[in-house]
Amino acid sequence: METEISRRPVANPQIYCNVNDLGLKLTSARDSGFLLPLCSSISVSSSPLLPADARSPSIYRCRPPQCISTGRFRYEKFPRDGVSTGNCKFFKIFSDWSYGEVLKAVFPLLKGEDLASCMLVSRQWREIARDEYFWKCFCAKRWPSICERPPPNLSYRLLYQTFSKPQTPQPLLPPKLSFEVLEFYIDLWAEQTLIFSAAISGLNLRSGVKNRPQGIPEVLKAHLDGPDYKMTVEVEPSFTVPLGQNVTVSVLVSRCDTNKIACILNRALFDYIDRNSFRALAYDYLNFSPAHPFISGIRAWVSLLFLEVNNDNIIDIFGIEIDFCDAASSENEVLWLLDMLDWK
Repeated sequence: METEISRRPVANPQIYCNVNDLGLKLTSARDSGFLLPLCSSISVSSSPLLPADARSPSIYRCRPPQCISTGRFRYEKFPRDGVSTGNCKFFKIFSDWSYGEVLKAVFPLLKGEDLASCMLVSRQWREIARDEYFWKCFCAKRWPSICERPPPNLSYRLLYQTFSKPQTPQPLLPPKLSFEVLEFYIDLWAEQTLIFSAAISGLNLRSGVKNRPQGIPEVLKAHLDGPDYKMTVEVEPSFTVPLGQNVTVSVLVSRCDTNKIACILNRALFDYIDRNSFRALAYDYLNFSPAHPFISGIRAWVSLLFLEVNNDNIIDIFGIEIDFCDAASSENEVLWLLDMLDWK
């Protein structure tokens, strides 16, 4: 048999073919035997391994590993002048285990994200990439301690794919509570004198101030139209609050589905009057159910909304606002917060 090796550029100098009567197999550059770089060409005059129409001197080029399909090398027939003579192709047997050994040598050099992408290439790649050895190597770099004493039946692949990427916030589940079943009880005192008392349904408190009075300041209007979630109610009739006196507020809430009551604020003092934003503020810390022992430090705020007046001794109140800006910024979050209160 006549064999000629052409001097063509080597596309990948680290991967070679071992030529043995044209029975090719992947090997490393350190193995013994005659080595032929991939993508170089060989000239064949006769061989019992080739089909009859392929024994004439022709150039057969071995494609790189990414062109291998179904565990075989693919060859294309080219004339010596470099012009293709058609779709004359034939396949040489190439063992699947050799292909798998190449992948097993390459996969540990990848990153975990890249190996996860390799699992989408084909069924063979997926079966090889699922080997726990590769994923244990990735976990050992990120969490060495868990590899020293792993839990029983631990899957390193699932461990890495679950905790290696940043955890995205989970969407909030629909609340079990609704404003339709809530009733709010608001009472205000100036010293020991009751100046306002009302029972307001959850639906009215959620709908907000519909008929805003004339002359409302632009700063207050921008606050009411802001993106922060707040519950407001219009006070009818409006009332005045004398300055220089201690004004306190209590807010209870009941739910008709369970006939229970919870406290939101208990005689909280309006100790801050912001004339620039036209609001008087009071707050109190919420009391949560013992079923939620790790939730604390969340405040409920009540604001008295007033108009700009020239009299320095009184302020004219036209609305009341309740919000939980420390923790809740949407309607669903407010309902979840209320559901976790210590209902009696």
